[in-house]
Amino acid sequence: MVERLIETWGNSNPHNKIFGLSRSFLAMGTLLTLTFNDIQPLFSKFNHGNIETSFGLVNVSLFSFFDNLIIPYSLSILVLVTVIIGYRPRITGILHWYISFSYMMSSAVIDGGDHLTAILTGLFIPVCVLDNRKWHWINTEHKQKKVTHNLVSNSALFMIKLQMCIMYFHAFTSKLSISEWVNGTVLYYWLEHPLFGLSNWMAPFIMPISINPFGVVLMTWGALLIEIMLFVALFASASWRPILLVTAILFHSLIIVFFGLLSFFLAVLGGLVIYLGPIKSGSFNNYFRTENYD
Repeated sequence: MVERLIETWGNSNPHNKIFGLSRSFLAMGTLLTLTFNDIQPLFSKFNHGNIETSFGLVNVSLFSFFDNLIIPYSLSILVLVTVIIGYRPRITGILHWYISFSYMMSSAVIDGGDHLTAILTGLFIPVCVLDNRKWHWINTEHKQKKVTHNLVSNSALFMIKLQMCIMYFHAFTSKLSISEWVNGTVLYYWLEHPLFGLSNWMAPFIMPISINPFGVVLMTWGALLIEIMLFVALFASASWRPILLVTAILFHSLIIVFFGLLSFFLAVLGGLVIYLGPIKSGSFNNYFRTENYD
Protein backbone atom coordinates (compact mmCIF):
# COMPACT_ATOMS: atom_id res chain seq x y z
CA MET A 1 0.00 0.00 0.00
CA VAL A 2 2.82 2.39 0.90
CA GLU A 3 4.62 1.58 -2.34
CA ARG A 4 1.46 2.27 -4.32
CA LEU A 5 0.97 5.57 -2.50
CA ILE A 6 4.55 6.63 -3.18
CA GLU A 7 4.19 5.67 -6.83
CA THR A 8 0.93 7.61 -7.16
CA TRP A 9 2.20 10.75 -5.45
CA GLY A 10 5.58 10.54 -7.12
CA ASN A 11 4.05 10.48 -10.58
CA SER A 12 1.42 13.14 -9.93
CA ASN A 13 2.37 16.78 -10.56
CA PRO A 14 0.14 18.91 -8.28
CA HIS A 15 1.04 22.29 -9.78
CA ASN A 16 -2.25 23.15 -11.40
CA LYS A 17 -5.01 25.76 -11.39
CA ILE A 18 -6.71 24.31 -8.32
CA PHE A 19 -3.60 24.91 -6.24
CA GLY A 20 -3.48 28.46 -7.64
CA LEU A 21 -7.15 29.02 -6.87
CA SER A 22 -6.62 28.00 -3.26
CA ARG A 23 -3.72 30.43 -2.84
CA SER A 24 -5.77 33.26 -4.33
CA PHE A 25 -8.72 32.63 -2.01
CA LEU A 26 -6.46 32.68 1.04
CA ALA A 27 -4.77 35.92 -0.04
CA MET A 28 -8.09 37.53 -0.89
CA GLY A 29 -9.44 36.96 2.62
CA THR A 30 -6.51 38.75 4.25
CA LEU A 31 -6.51 41.48 1.60
CA LEU A 32 -10.19 42.29 2.17
CA THR A 33 -9.60 42.47 5.92
CA LEU A 34 -6.73 44.91 5.49
CA THR A 35 -8.33 47.12 2.85
CA PHE A 36 -11.82 47.45 4.33
CA ASN A 37 -10.79 48.22 7.91
CA ASP A 38 -8.98 51.13 9.52
CA ILE A 39 -5.36 50.29 10.22
CA GLN A 40 -5.27 51.61 13.81
CA PRO A 41 -8.04 49.38 15.25
CA LEU A 42 -6.58 46.37 13.45
CA PHE A 43 -3.19 46.90 15.06
CA SER A 44 -4.11 48.47 18.38
CA LYS A 45 -1.35 46.37 20.00
CA PHE A 46 1.06 48.90 18.53
CA ASN A 47 1.68 52.46 19.61
CA HIS A 48 3.57 54.38 16.91
CA GLY A 49 5.18 51.13 15.81
CA ASN A 50 6.30 50.10 19.31
CA ILE A 51 4.75 46.88 20.51
CA GLU A 52 3.16 47.12 23.96
CA THR A 53 4.37 43.65 24.93
CA SER A 54 7.62 41.93 24.08
CA PHE A 55 6.21 38.44 24.64
CA GLY A 56 6.14 35.74 21.99
CA LEU A 57 6.57 35.49 18.25
CA VAL A 58 4.94 38.87 17.70
CA ASN A 59 8.45 40.33 17.82
CA VAL A 60 9.30 38.78 14.44
CA SER A 61 6.10 40.02 12.83
CA LEU A 62 6.49 42.34 9.87
CA PHE A 63 4.42 44.94 11.70
CA SER A 64 6.88 45.12 14.61
CA PHE A 65 9.81 46.30 12.50
CA PHE A 66 8.55 49.73 11.43
CA ASP A 67 7.68 52.89 13.30
CA ASN A 68 5.06 53.71 10.70
CA LEU A 69 2.41 50.97 10.21
CA ILE A 70 1.71 52.24 6.71
CA ILE A 71 4.96 50.66 5.49
CA PRO A 72 4.24 47.02 6.50
CA TYR A 73 0.58 47.58 5.60
CA SER A 74 1.52 48.63 2.05
CA LEU A 75 4.04 45.80 1.68
CA SER A 76 1.35 43.33 2.78
CA ILE A 77 -1.11 44.67 0.21
CA LEU A 78 1.52 44.39 -2.54
CA VAL A 79 2.37 40.79 -1.67
CA LEU A 80 -1.27 39.72 -1.36
CA VAL A 81 -2.23 41.26 -4.71
CA THR A 82 0.74 39.50 -6.32
CA VAL A 83 -0.40 36.19 -4.84
CA ILE A 84 -3.96 36.69 -6.05
CA ILE A 85 -2.92 37.34 -9.64
CA GLY A 86 -0.68 34.28 -9.38
CA TYR A 87 2.74 35.66 -10.22
CA ARG A 88 5.84 33.60 -9.33
CA PRO A 89 4.49 31.28 -6.61
CA ARG A 90 8.04 30.13 -5.85
CA ILE A 91 8.88 33.64 -4.62
CA THR A 92 5.53 34.72 -3.21
CA GLY A 93 4.80 31.47 -1.35
CA ILE A 94 7.07 32.23 1.61
CA LEU A 95 6.13 35.92 1.56
CA HIS A 96 2.45 35.00 1.65
CA TRP A 97 2.95 32.86 4.73
CA TYR A 98 4.95 35.60 6.43
CA ILE A 99 2.22 38.18 5.80
CA SER A 100 -0.44 35.78 7.11
CA PHE A 101 1.67 34.91 10.14
CA SER A 102 2.44 38.57 10.84
CA TYR A 103 -1.21 39.58 10.68
CA MET A 104 -2.24 36.71 12.94
CA MET A 105 0.41 37.59 15.53
CA SER A 106 0.05 41.38 15.38
CA SER A 107 -3.61 42.17 14.82
CA ALA A 108 -6.01 42.76 17.68
CA VAL A 109 -8.91 41.68 15.45
CA ILE A 110 -8.52 38.09 14.25
CA ASP A 111 -10.81 35.10 13.83
CA GLY A 112 -10.43 31.42 13.03
CA GLY A 113 -9.99 32.22 9.36
CA ASP A 114 -6.80 34.16 10.07
CA HIS A 115 -5.36 31.23 12.03
CA LEU A 116 -6.34 28.82 9.25
CA THR A 117 -4.77 31.05 6.59
CA ALA A 118 -1.47 31.16 8.46
CA ILE A 119 -1.46 27.37 8.82
CA LEU A 120 -2.37 26.64 5.20
CA THR A 121 0.07 29.13 3.71
CA GLY A 122 2.78 27.57 5.88
CA LEU A 123 1.92 24.12 4.56
CA PHE A 124 1.94 25.55 1.03
CA ILE A 125 5.59 26.62 1.29
CA PRO A 126 7.19 23.37 0.03
CA VAL A 127 4.68 23.21 -2.84
CA CYS A 128 5.43 26.81 -3.81
CA VAL A 129 9.21 26.42 -3.51
CA LEU A 130 9.06 23.51 -5.98
CA ASP A 131 6.72 25.39 -8.33
CA ASN A 132 8.70 26.92 -11.21
CA ARG A 133 5.70 28.38 -13.04
CA LYS A 134 5.60 32.07 -13.85
CA TRP A 135 1.86 32.14 -13.09
CA HIS A 136 -0.04 29.72 -10.88
CA TRP A 137 -2.90 29.70 -13.41
CA ILE A 138 -0.78 27.70 -15.84
CA ASN A 139 -1.44 23.95 -15.78
CA THR A 140 1.73 21.86 -15.68
CA GLU A 141 0.19 18.74 -14.16
CA HIS A 142 0.71 16.78 -17.39
CA LYS A 143 4.41 17.62 -17.47
CA GLN A 144 6.81 15.20 -15.83
CA LYS A 145 8.66 16.48 -12.77
CA LYS A 146 11.14 14.82 -10.45
CA VAL A 147 9.56 12.09 -8.35
CA THR A 148 10.99 13.57 -5.16
CA HIS A 149 9.50 16.98 -5.98
CA ASN A 150 6.09 15.44 -6.53
CA LEU A 151 6.33 13.43 -3.32
CA VAL A 152 7.19 16.48 -1.25
CA SER A 153 4.46 18.62 -2.83
CA ASN A 154 1.75 15.97 -2.60
CA SER A 155 2.71 15.19 1.00
CA ALA A 156 2.27 18.87 1.88
CA LEU A 157 -1.11 18.96 0.15
CA PHE A 158 -2.17 15.85 2.04
CA MET A 159 -1.28 17.61 5.29
CA ILE A 160 -3.65 20.40 4.23
CA LYS A 161 -6.40 17.83 3.68
CA LEU A 162 -5.66 16.36 7.09
CA GLN A 163 -5.76 19.84 8.63
CA MET A 164 -9.22 20.47 7.13
CA CYS A 165 -10.41 17.06 8.32
CA ILE A 166 -9.19 17.76 11.88
CA MET A 167 -10.70 21.25 11.80
CA TYR A 168 -14.19 19.91 11.10
CA PHE A 169 -13.74 17.10 13.64
CA HIS A 170 -12.79 19.63 16.32
CA ALA A 171 -15.60 21.96 15.27
CA PHE A 172 -18.08 19.11 15.79
CA THR A 173 -16.73 17.53 18.98
CA SER A 174 -16.05 20.81 20.80
CA LYS A 175 -19.72 21.77 20.49
CA LEU A 176 -20.90 18.57 22.17
CA SER A 177 -19.70 19.87 25.55
CA ILE A 178 -21.95 22.93 25.27
CA SER A 179 -25.49 22.30 26.46
CA GLU A 180 -27.04 24.86 24.08
CA TRP A 181 -25.57 23.00 21.10
CA VAL A 182 -26.74 19.64 22.41
CA ASN A 183 -30.29 20.81 23.10
CA GLY A 184 -30.41 22.63 19.78
CA THR A 185 -31.01 26.20 20.99
CA VAL A 186 -27.61 27.85 20.49
CA LEU A 187 -28.42 29.46 17.14
CA TYR A 188 -31.36 31.28 18.68
CA TYR A 189 -28.99 33.07 21.07
CA TRP A 190 -26.38 33.83 18.41
CA LEU A 191 -28.94 35.09 15.90
CA GLU A 192 -30.33 37.40 18.62
CA HIS A 193 -26.85 38.67 19.59
CA PRO A 194 -26.73 42.49 19.23
CA LEU A 195 -23.22 42.46 17.73
CA PHE A 196 -22.93 39.18 15.81
CA GLY A 197 -26.60 38.46 15.18
CA LEU A 198 -28.88 38.98 12.20
CA SER A 199 -29.08 42.30 10.42
CA ASN A 200 -32.36 44.17 10.57
CA TRP A 201 -33.39 43.36 7.00
CA MET A 202 -32.87 39.62 7.52
CA ALA A 203 -34.53 39.25 10.91
CA PRO A 204 -38.14 39.09 9.61
CA PHE A 205 -37.22 36.10 7.42
CA ILE A 206 -35.04 34.07 9.81
CA MET A 207 -36.38 34.85 13.28
CA PRO A 208 -39.72 33.04 12.72
CA ILE A 209 -37.63 29.90 12.11
CA SER A 210 -35.24 30.43 15.03
CA ILE A 211 -38.05 30.98 17.57
CA ASN A 212 -39.80 27.83 16.42
CA PRO A 213 -38.60 24.85 18.54
CA PHE A 214 -38.43 22.52 15.55
CA GLY A 215 -36.84 25.15 13.30
CA VAL A 216 -34.03 26.12 15.66
CA VAL A 217 -33.18 22.48 16.46
CA LEU A 218 -33.13 21.67 12.75
CA MET A 219 -30.74 24.54 12.01
CA THR A 220 -28.48 23.78 14.96
CA TRP A 221 -28.19 20.04 14.44
CA GLY A 222 -28.09 20.55 10.69
CA ALA A 223 -24.85 22.51 11.19
CA LEU A 224 -23.44 19.73 13.35
CA LEU A 225 -24.39 17.11 10.79
CA ILE A 226 -22.64 19.01 8.01
CA GLU A 227 -19.49 19.36 10.12
CA ILE A 228 -19.30 15.63 10.84
CA MET A 229 -19.93 14.92 7.14
CA LEU A 230 -17.04 17.18 6.22
CA PHE A 231 -14.84 15.40 8.75
CA VAL A 232 -15.46 11.98 7.18
CA ALA A 233 -15.07 13.53 3.70
CA LEU A 234 -11.36 12.66 3.88
CA PHE A 235 -12.39 9.03 3.52
CA ALA A 236 -15.19 9.58 0.98
CA SER A 237 -15.14 8.08 -2.49
CA ALA A 238 -14.51 10.27 -5.52
CA SER A 239 -18.17 10.42 -6.50
CA TRP A 240 -19.12 12.06 -3.18
CA ARG A 241 -16.51 14.81 -3.18
CA PRO A 242 -18.26 17.24 -5.56
CA ILE A 243 -21.46 16.90 -3.50
CA LEU A 244 -19.62 17.48 -0.26
CA LEU A 245 -17.76 20.45 -1.76
CA VAL A 246 -21.00 22.13 -2.83
CA THR A 247 -22.55 21.36 0.58
CA ALA A 248 -19.56 22.92 2.35
CA ILE A 249 -19.66 26.04 0.18
CA LEU A 250 -23.39 26.52 0.76
CA PHE A 251 -22.93 25.94 4.50
CA HIS A 252 -20.21 28.56 4.82
CA SER A 253 -22.11 30.92 2.53
CA LEU A 254 -24.98 30.85 5.03
CA ILE A 255 -22.52 31.75 7.78
CA ILE A 256 -21.63 34.84 5.72
CA VAL A 257 -25.31 35.72 5.32
CA PHE A 258 -26.08 35.24 9.01
CA PHE A 259 -22.90 36.50 10.67
CA GLY A 260 -20.93 38.36 7.96
CA LEU A 261 -17.68 36.37 8.27
CA LEU A 262 -16.44 36.88 4.71
CA SER A 263 -12.71 36.55 5.42
CA PHE A 264 -13.36 33.32 7.30
CA PHE A 265 -15.33 32.02 4.31
CA LEU A 266 -12.46 32.75 1.92
CA ALA A 267 -9.93 31.06 4.23
CA VAL A 268 -12.07 27.95 4.49
CA LEU A 269 -12.73 28.00 0.75
CA GLY A 270 -9.00 28.05 0.14
CA GLY A 271 -8.70 24.86 2.17
CA LEU A 272 -11.80 23.22 0.72
CA VAL A 273 -10.65 23.35 -2.91
CA ILE A 274 -7.59 21.36 -1.85
CA TYR A 275 -9.53 19.09 0.52
CA LEU A 276 -12.40 18.24 -1.82
CA GLY A 277 -11.52 19.81 -5.16
CA PRO A 278 -10.33 17.83 -8.19
CA ILE A 279 -6.66 16.93 -8.11
CA LYS A 280 -6.55 16.83 -11.91
CA SER A 281 -7.84 20.28 -12.68
CA GLY A 282 -8.04 20.27 -16.46
CA SER A 283 -10.52 22.89 -17.55
CA PHE A 284 -12.65 24.76 -15.03
CA ASN A 285 -15.59 23.73 -17.18
CA ASN A 286 -14.98 20.16 -16.03
CA TYR A 287 -14.52 21.07 -12.39
CA PHE A 288 -17.23 18.77 -11.09
CA ARG A 289 -16.72 15.84 -13.40
CA THR A 290 -15.96 12.69 -11.42
CA GLU A 291 -12.98 11.65 -13.52
CA ASN A 292 -11.11 14.75 -12.31
CA TYR A 293 -11.02 13.32 -8.79
CA ASP A 294 -8.68 10.78 -7.29
